[in-house]
Amino acid sequence: MLHDPLGALPAEQAQAIRLLAQGKTLHQISVALSLPDAGVAKLLQTSCERFDVADTTSLLALTAGPARLYC
Repeated sequence: MLHDPLGALPAEQAQAIRLLAQGKTLHQISVALSLPDAGVAKLLQTSCERFDVADTTSLLALTAGPARLYC
């Protein structure tokens, strides 16, 4: 069974993580999502809290890879 860890997130939050994984800066993500930089920072902070990780590097390692196969 395939599981997309971003599937349970609100669309804006998932998109912010995907853009971060593509190497986009905070400002580039804010432009893409039509949000202020602080709004994007809050989305990413909330994502870190949801996945119980300390920073965005850990968040990307956990979520931005291909969908994982769980047996």
